Amino acid sequence: MSTSFETFYVGTSGRLVRYAYGLTADMSEAQDLAQEAYARAWQRWPKVQGYDDPESWLRLVVSRLAVDRWRWLTVRRTKTPSQPETVAGPEDGLTHLIADLKRLPIQQRRALALHYLLDRSIADIAAELGTNQNTVKTWLSRGRANLAVLLGEPDAPRTGLREVAARAKRRRLNNALRTVAAFLGLGTAVAVAVALFGPIPQLPPVTPELVLEYPASPRTASVRADGDRAYLVSHEFTGQAWLAAIDLTSNRPLWSWTDLGNHDDSVNIIGVTDAAVLVTGADDSDSQTSTVMAVDPASGAIKWQRAADDLYATMAAGDVLISTAGGLSRVDAGTGKTKWTIAEPPGTTGIALPETLLRITPEHVLRQHDLATGRILLERSDLGAVTAPVIQIGEYAYLRSDDSVLRLQLRAATTPVKVAEVSYAMVSGCDAYVCVSGGDGVLIVLDASTGHELWRKKLARSSIATAVSGRILVTGDDSASLFDAAGNDITPAAMHGKQAIWYGPDHLTLLKQLPRPAPADYNGETLFDAEVSVYSFRTGQQQNLGSITMRGFCDGPPGKYVCPTRDGFTVFHH
Repeated sequence: MSTSFETFYVGTSGRLVRYAYGLTADMSEAQDLAQEAYARAWQRWPKVQGYDDPESWLRLVVSRLAVDRWRWLTVRRTKTPSQPETVAGPEDGLTHLIADLKRLPIQQRRALALHYLLDRSIADIAAELGTNQNTVKTWLSRGRANLAVLLGEPDAPRTGLREVAARAKRRRLNNALRTVAAFLGLGTAVAVAVALFGPIPQLPPVTPELVLEYPASPRTASVRADGDRAYLVSHEFTGQAWLAAIDLTSNRPLWSWTDLGNHDDSVNIIGVTDAAVLVTGADDSDSQTSTVMAVDPASGAIKWQRAADDLYATMAAGDVLISTAGGLSRVDAGTGKTKWTIAEPPGTTGIALPETLLRITPEHVLRQHDLATGRILLERSDLGAVTAPVIQIGEYAYLRSDDSVLRLQLRAATTPVKVAEVSYAMVSGCDAYVCVSGGDGVLIVLDASTGHELWRKKLARSSIATAVSGRILVTGDDSASLFDAAGNDITPAAMHGKQAIWYGPDHLTLLKQLPRPAPADYNGETLFDAEVSVYSFRTGQQQNLGSITMRGFCDGPPGKYVCPTRDGFTVFHH
């Protein structure tokens, strides 16, 4: 590895990951794409370093890899914490109450438990969850209404919440919750809250454990955690790719190194279902072709594989969408059988939603398809130079053009409304808000229900924003910041000078890249050194995982991280 490439990597890696994240709305996928882009740059470095703007070439590579992979940012992989020991002696009514509370949206659940089980005031809840008191009141009101449906009106339509939450029933529900809290006592109420949200981290000593060595020295390696399993990819300099799985309960391999074949460009896990682990292997960056493979999660055997064009395949409703010369096909993840195919020109972009698809052609035609059948539900060709849909919230779609973000009401012959004027916009759902960030460093926060601007910040550099634990997290090149719902900076000192590379419901993983050793120390391998730590929102404590030589970014359930380290995949307990 030449010194110039080292300097280039250190100076651009943070920006490239954020750019890939803005395209995919999935941090794990963004990290994989960035790794593959750098591996490709390293292979072509004598040519790439002569370009006027090598970083622009990197972004083009990432864009081609990530084309059509827009995601709901709010639909993230949130792992369910392991359950602590059961509180002794709960009555059946309490058991049902806790079970129903756990079915509520997380913000409603937290607000109800804090208010009724821990006797916290609305002001205290607002401060703890990083929002305003009116929002807390809304969460409490909606939570009571939804809980009333679950407890007493099993057949009531969920849309009729106002009727369900009649005043008399609300009083009875309030009294029931308070009675439960009084009966339990504060100590047991805290235990119930722990059962709802997971145990409060005690920050035990970090215990790294090398679980599985690479089959050969890889150029890149990546991790995809799913429940109590982690799937591992090792991609060699020769193009040979391998897939393995480990049990995160025992930290032992379930099966080791299935041969995925030779793929010159990149290898990525795009999704995991009960029936298959879906992997794409990009065969040639110039021809933009790839192979989609379905691997049996139980045995590691390849169940089926198919060719894809435009390096595009993504998950949707448990199946996989594959772009081919014939158009876009929905394919059964378990069997590989095609459910439907829709004709569309090359270069069409879009996002997959729970029930529909939004697609925009190179001619700026917007189409909404039924995900179950592929049937066109809506077609608009009068929207101007829109280039891609980015998110949908309710009946509104947010679309991107070269210099602005537009908001369009679907199923209505309305004109799109410009809600933000910003170039190179990255748009994401931030709970009750829409976050828009641009290449000039501006961050704009919109009300998701109206599209109106609430506040904006001028940041030092371009950034990515997302919602985490009731706050808005902004990640930059070498720093991360937290803002409350009103736009106040509430960044703790532990986050200063560090990147936030992964987050869960109650914690952040922070990374600080360290100066690189001499190139000879790594024998030309794509490695980097970093200090990795975990910051807890609940305790305000930070736990250092140590200085780690890594081949890629980590992933894992609460309490564990699986990291591609120098010699293999290592589990860190935290």
